[in-house]
Amino acid sequence: MPKNLKEYIDYSMIAQAEGLKFGIEHFRRRKPHCSGTLFWQLNDCWPVLSWSVLDYYGFAKAGYYYVKRAYSPVLASFKELEDGDVELWITNDTLTEIEETVTVRLRTFAGYTVWEENIHFRIAANGSRSIRRWERAQVGSRPDHYLSVRPAEDLCPPNRLFFAAIKDLRRTPVRPEATITPSGDHELQINLRASEYAHFVHLILPDEATRFSDNYFDLEPGESRTIVVTNEQGNLAPEMVTVGWR
Repeated sequence: MPKNLKEYIDYSMIAQAEGLKFGIEHFRRRKPHCSGTLFWQLNDCWPVLSWSVLDYYGFAKAGYYYVKRAYSPVLASFKELEDGDVELWITNDTLTEIEETVTVRLRTFAGYTVWEENIHFRIAANGSRSIRRWERAQVGSRPDHYLSVRPAEDLCPPNRLFFAAIKDLRRTPVRPEATITPSGDHELQINLRASEYAHFVHLILPDEATRFSDNYFDLEPGESRTIVVTNEQGNLAPEMVTVGWR
């Protein structure tokens, strides 16, 4: 349960973002039985608590970025089956056949790799299918472990699967390291790195005209990611940036 307003805001955004991600990935995997999804709602027309992904002032909530990744033209997603097995699906909404390799890892949140597998696949244009299945004993389904998938090339966003509700995960929240470099008056390059698994990493700036190349994401142990922050209407300075995580 949240102990203050900041936690209430973050926890409500996590619930919304994870719910949208779960539903969109489910229906995309069902292609062609399901040929698309629409979700409610994009934005607010007055200041209010609602299920929009853009608030009245133009600030993007976590759900905005989760949905952006879930609607990537090519999607890699995990599906948990009733018997505890796990499948990896590739959904290709492009008009071109795709041949690629992804790396799947079972890891602890502290950074230990239990196993790693490279999977080569070919997916037809406008296709969606399972490319790999692991038995329950192989994945373990432990609350201190997670599965991740990452493409060899920049084919689709990386993705992950938790084996428990977020509140029940056994992990130690870690502060990501941030290095902020100005690239002129209207742009910042922000490099983020985490020694252990960092959940719900996000950048906050107090101007709704600010745009982020990405936001509200997870960092795997040892992973480094650079986010480009721009604001065409006003100057940006490193001291304006707040880094959050959960």
